[in-house]
Amino acid sequence: MPTKPKKTHPLSKSPLAALKEAEAKILAIKPRPSSHVLEHYVGAGVSSYRFLNLSSPQVREFADSTFTFASDDSPSKSAAWAGWNAVWQGTQIYDLLSAATVWAADQPLEDLWKHRKILFSWSTKSDNWALADSMCSIYARLFEAHPKETTKTLETWSRSKNPWQRRMSNVSLFYYSRSRKKLPTYKFAEKLILRQLHDEHYYVQKGVGWALRECWNTYPKQTFALLKKIAGQIPPPAWTAATEKLSVKDKKQLALLRAKSRNR
Repeated sequence: MPTKPKKTHPLSKSPLAALKEAEAKILAIKPRPSSHVLEHYVGAGVSSYRFLNLSSPQVREFADSTFTFASDDSPSKSAAWAGWNAVWQGTQIYDLLSAATVWAADQPLEDLWKHRKILFSWSTKSDNWALADSMCSIYARLFEAHPKETTKTLETWSRSKNPWQRRMSNVSLFYYSRSRKKLPTYKFAEKLILRQLHDEHYYVQKGVGWALRECWNTYPKQTFALLKKIAGQIPPPAWTAATEKLSVKDKKQLALLRAKSRNR
């Protein structure tokens, strides 16, 4: 009996097909009226992407849509991953990039780890805090499941020329520590946080504050000792987040140490 010829998935012929399909579909969506304009809130003058200003529910609905390139029913969903990767690498539309992170976040951990090279490569196109942090939520899951392997990636990012990767090296450590079953050691977290302490990029500084807060949630005594030591060095954009969860008494103590350090 002659063997049936294998079907060629449309994407294997042209990654451009996936990009065109996704962009055509998302451009056909009319944004819902909202006073919360993502272009201003997320873009904040630093993002190079085009914002359609779709709402979060609209982006999620879109990510759950049926696409030709994502119709692969195989357990590995290899064609779907290849399709979304083509979309991510090719588009300049923020809402579409956001949809890709939503889709990826919904995939099983085994699939995320199997396609980690794709996911890690996505870090280079994150040019705003929302995309960066959406990816951090995924990287935190990978770190939790495979800390030894993922540590190397975070180490590399912590020394990157790309400020968003430097931010990710901090934010990915915990990404809402209370939702994690396994967490980085205090020693490792401290090393990566201190490496960015004097970073000049505003959003890296914000990431430092965020990481310090989550580190305190996990290792309160050690982190408070660190906060006392570096009180005068914490950049202003990081200060509020870093001290957010502290008691009024502890905040006052740090504020005094900060003032004393700066008046020398």
